[in-house]
Amino acid sequence: MNIKYISSLVFLCVSYFVYGQNSMEQVLADVEANNLMLKSVKHQKNALQTLNNTGLNPDNPEVRMAYLWGDPDQVGNRTDFSISQSLDFPTSYHYRNQKANALNKGLDFRYQQAYNVVMCEAKLVCHQLIYLNLQKQEQVKRLDFAQQIAEAYRYKFTEGSVNILELNKADLNLLNAKTSLSKINTELNVALQKLQVLNGGEVVSFDGVFFDEVFLPDDFELWYATQASSIPLLSEMTSDLEASRFNEKLAKSLTLPKLSVGYMTETVVGQQYSGVTAGITIPLWENKNTVKQIKRSSLVSETELRNKSLETYHELKAIYQNAVQLQGVVLEYKQAMAVLSNVSMLSLALEVGEISILEYIVELGFYYDTIDKMYLAERELHDTVARMKAFVW
Repeated sequence: MNIKYISSLVFLCVSYFVYGQNSMEQVLADVEANNLMLKSVKHQKNALQTLNNTGLNPDNPEVRMAYLWGDPDQVGNRTDFSISQSLDFPTSYHYRNQKANALNKGLDFRYQQAYNVVMCEAKLVCHQLIYLNLQKQEQVKRLDFAQQIAEAYRYKFTEGSVNILELNKADLNLLNAKTSLSKINTELNVALQKLQVLNGGEVVSFDGVFFDEVFLPDDFELWYATQASSIPLLSEMTSDLEASRFNEKLAKSLTLPKLSVGYMTETVVGQQYSGVTAGITIPLWENKNTVKQIKRSSLVSETELRNKSLETYHELKAIYQNAVQLQGVVLEYKQAMAVLSNVSMLSLALEVGEISILEYIVELGFYYDTIDKMYLAERELHDTVARMKAFVW
């Protein structure tokens, strides 16, 4: 790798961190603030958390009043008044709160998962825009070359030094360059519209032309061991399983007797009675098989968690391996481009007549194709890393 190439890479990296990174960070910050899907998920999370926190307290007290007419009239009238409060077994309130806390944590993890998905999608669009902006820069140069060649061959044709077939090839090469640039501009507009949708409909621009540097962990197993607890999907399923376990304990506590305490007065002519009341509800049939059903649901949740953990591990490992492979491909392309850049030599060979216009176009096509593949590999590398990071928070 020559000194000129190393200097160019350093300049590109510095330029990215000075000019490009803040722009992409700003775009992502805007998407985070404006994305309608995230707002909807957050509202849904708040609503469900409020629902989870509902019904944790004892039932409402019950007040009864009765006014009874006596018959015959001589016995007078009777007035009854009572207030009572029913209470589940005390431990049930503790388990209700623990269950609600676990479910609320799961909703936080669900929001984080939605956040990761949206931000990953925004990164992928930004990567696409960087890729298209790079292609546009390159295509503008190619169009300029094609225009120069077409003009030169048009002049040569008037002089009679080239035939109409060679002129047509030069013109066709120019047309292809114009068409390619037009296609890139169309794709840029489509990508910007995607970014606008992610930004909640707010207009956003991004003209970055540099990819940031990629740092992959050297040891996937070590990386996964440290990141497994930060995977929102698995954390949500773990919280749901924890809630199910507390639900088991709650169901068991609800099989214990329910108490009822209160105060009652009874008034008749010349007499009044008052005192406390107490009752007990014996749950013989109401909750039959409830505990068994909840236990089986917990086993289902536990099995699903183990299965999803295994799937996530292998999916992340495959993404990591793909990223490592792409990183090597990008490096090889950059090293090759630093050595094989021969556009000026091709132009000189065409000018002095060592090669024909057809040979020039074919050779130049090989070079352009290599550049395109390098940009595409770099975009795929950053897309892969973004998808890998979207699993964790």
